Amino acid sequence: MEQIKRPCLALLTQPDPACEEGVLEVVDSAVRGGVTLVQLRILGDRWGPDSILPLAHSLRRVTRGRALLFVNSHPHIAAESGADGVHLPEAAADTERS
Repeated sequence: MEQIKRPCLALLTQPDPACEEGVLEVVDSAVRGGVTLVQLRILGDRWGPDSILPLAHSLRRVTRGRALLFVNSHPHIAAESGADGVHLPEAAADTERS
């Protein structure tokens, strides 16, 4: 398991489904510029589960060996895409502890 480098420069992505290719270019540029952690954040119902996984796979290809990849709120997508971790909302973390 890779460790988060310190100091860590993180990029939080909140992509629009219509701009997937642009997101990949931005992430690639950011990683080349020193970003060491990319977080994929999907909000609302604009993305279906069938479209989040391919994006996560694409981001994994862009970040592999160069930056860590975390996926928000979707542990199964994080696992299936080979992401380095998952970010769970506080409410989900509280549920896990119960």
